[in-house]
Amino acid sequence: MKLRNIMVVGIAAPALMLTACGSEDGGTTDGPEQTNDAAPSAQCEVPEGDIPTGPELLEILNAALDPAVPEDEKAMLIEGGGDDPELWAQLSAEAAQNPDIQYEIPDTPDAVFPLDECTLSANFTLQISPDQPANTGSLFFVAEDGRWKLSRDDACNFVTSFALETDLCG
Repeated sequence: MKLRNIMVVGIAAPALMLTACGSEDGGTTDGPEQTNDAAPSAQCEVPEGDIPTGPELLEILNAALDPAVPEDEKAMLIEGGGDDPELWAQLSAEAAQNPDIQYEIPDTPDAVFPLDECTLSANFTLQISPDQPANTGSLFFVAEDGRWKLSRDDACNFVTSFALETDLCG
């Protein structure tokens, strides 16, 4: 087995930590709540159609790690993915060297839910090897350029787990 210790720490820990994350401002509401009578507008280009299912989001992750998918297509799967196009070949090669890793986004109605108009949370299960228990957590997908994409933060967690360096995560 070619798994590295960094794989366990680099993928499992971030995936589990994501479930405990609050809002970007720390999740506190010390002051009075602000009200705005204007209709909210999305801070992103929201994809048309329904919220994607777990298997549809899993296709994004699978394609990002698939060595057969061209790099320019992979860049469209990750938030800010065009910032380092050479990274995707490296990431695919590392994933291929660790075939025991299994991951899943369930095909259940409650597996994917919106956090806001521009962000989805998806339940995520990761098993590093068959003899270890699975870890569960969340992956985040963001709306960018009219598509759902794996969040830059989660993409960077995968990059870190394979001990790669990239301007994408700088």
